[in-house]
Amino acid sequence: MRIAEGPLTLFGSETELYPSKPEAKKAAARDAVTWLRDQGKMATPVKCQRTVEDAPLLPEQTGLTQLVADINVEAPDPTSLPQRVHELVVSLGFSQPSFDSHPSLPPGGEFAKSSGAFVDMAANFSAKDVEKDPRLAGPIGKVEHVHGKKTAREMVCRELLPLLEEIKASTLG
Repeated sequence: MRIAEGPLTLFGSETELYPSKPEAKKAAARDAVTWLRDQGKMATPVKCQRTVEDAPLLPEQTGLTQLVADINVEAPDPTSLPQRVHELVVSLGFSQPSFDSHPSLPPGGEFAKSSGAFVDMAANFSAKDVEKDPRLAGPIGKVEHVHGKKTAREMVCRELLPLLEEIKASTLG
């Protein structure tokens, strides 16, 4: 990167490797911004700092800890259902199931027939995995007439997860 009134050398690095082109562009831009600030051609941002007067403390508070009264410790696991299925399948030593989908008509109508927005989907494990555990045979967690492949996959995983947890419990016990 070059700036019209800047130094003759390029900003960024011709020798340093970056994981991606956007990362290299960010590094060059960061160098250019630093140079502009050093030259007085760009203002340094002023960060607002909160003062003690902004939030008076109670006698038992030190101001060094965060209030955790409003944190929901019963919040659901942020890991998506497909990710949880993936991790459980790996931990059990199975190969990942295929999520076979087919276009379907929505319940009771011809709406979106050509768009393929509605799908039927199920998970299928390989024959090798079915040999290891017969409970993995056939389509598992089959759903029908679901709007969107992502939603259908989530629903299949919701059905598949208890089975995988049952298999895991039986192998541990």
